[in-house]
Amino acid sequence: MQKSSKSWVIGFVEGEGCFTYTTVGGKKYPRFYITQKGEKGKNVLEMIRETMSIEGIELVRDGKRDVWYLYSSTAIDVNKRIVDYFNGRLMAKKPSFKRYKRLVMKKYCLRRGG
Repeated sequence: MQKSSKSWVIGFVEGEGCFTYTTVGGKKYPRFYITQKGEKGKNVLEMIRETMSIEGIELVRDGKRDVWYLYSSTAIDVNKRIVDYFNGRLMAKKPSFKRYKRLVMKKYCLRRGG
């Protein structure tokens, strides 16, 4: 699988990526994802995953709609690496990234006892 440049990935995520959270049992867990359709979309997402080189980012298919999802696990270490990857590099001001980053850092600091 071919890698793309880090700046290309950052630009693509600015337009197509989502920094959000999942709520389970009243608790919020950070989540990063991108969706694309069809085989070409799958190839783009594989290239992004390869370029980011962060374990815990999965690629899955919704066969009913032929949509591919690239998403993070809710593991705090995975999401902390995603924050580190994008922090200070996004050209557009994404309020969703700021909220995501705050949630990740809060959970990361709590887990580390800080």
